[in-house]
Amino acid sequence: MIDEIVLRNFALVEECTISFTEGLNILSGETGSGKSIIASSVAMLCGCKGDAKMVLQALKSCEFLVTVDYWMTPAAFYSD
Repeated sequence: MIDEIVLRNFALVEECTISFTEGLNILSGETGSGKSIIASSVAMLCGCKGDAKMVLQALKSCEFLVTVDYWMTPAAFYSD
C-alpha cells in the first residue's frame, strides 16, 4: 500500500506531499487543481514512460519519493 508520495519539480508543482490512508482514497477538486498531475506521477512510479515536458520549467530534473507499507502488499507480489 502506498502511504505517501512526495513530488518535487514535476509539472506545475514545486513540492507536494500526498498522504494516503488505509481503504479507499479519492482525489477530487476543481479543473486545474492537479488531479491529473498526481495520477501521472503514480503511473510513472508504476513504470509508465514519463515525458521531459513534465519537469518544472527551467529545471533539469524532477523527483518522486514514495513510502510503501510492504506489510500491506498482497501475497501475490512476493516470490519464494
